[in-house]
Amino acid sequence: MVEAKVDTDKKIFFIILLVSLIGGILGTYSYFSSKSEAENQTINTGTLSLEFDDSTPIVNAKNLSPIDKDMIDGKAAKKIFKIKNTGNVASVATLQLTDITIAEELKSPYFIWTLYSGDSQISEGDFSKLSDGTIELANSIDIVNENEYTLYIWIKNINGEQDDLQGKELSAKISVNAVQA
Repeated sequence: MVEAKVDTDKKIFFIILLVSLIGGILGTYSYFSSKSEAENQTINTGTLSLEFDDSTPIVNAKNLSPIDKDMIDGKAAKKIFKIKNTGNVASVATLQLTDITIAEELKSPYFIWTLYSGDSQISEGDFSKLSDGTIELANSIDIVNENEYTLYIWIKNINGEQDDLQGKELSAKISVNAVQA
């Protein structure tokens, strides 16, 4: 009889242990596999789309002679172009001259470029440090609707000998790189 009671106690112990083990496994499974429900979420980033409004982005400067800055509107090489934001998000752009073909003599601190937006000068520089065929005209320009720019390229008059700069040519392309603002 004692042996039967021990066998019964063992069976009860193993049954309790088995039920506890199964309960623990199921409880752990339900804890880690529970899920929550949420409303559908939509993230719209918009469309970034710019339009370069000109027949060609090519800039040509040739047959220039030295002038003072107040004469650039009538005597400098001039390129007017528009950039229009046709997307539905604001953008920030970098304007560059790329694919530059230039006579060595024009890589001079007296061969100047000036960029305007309307009547406001945005930036100015020269071609003296040109090495990789690219010049950054402007950085972080906000393109919200339509922006018009005028690029002037000219030889700065120093009231001295500048014959080596005259009769030379420059050709370049205006490039626009933009990101969503």
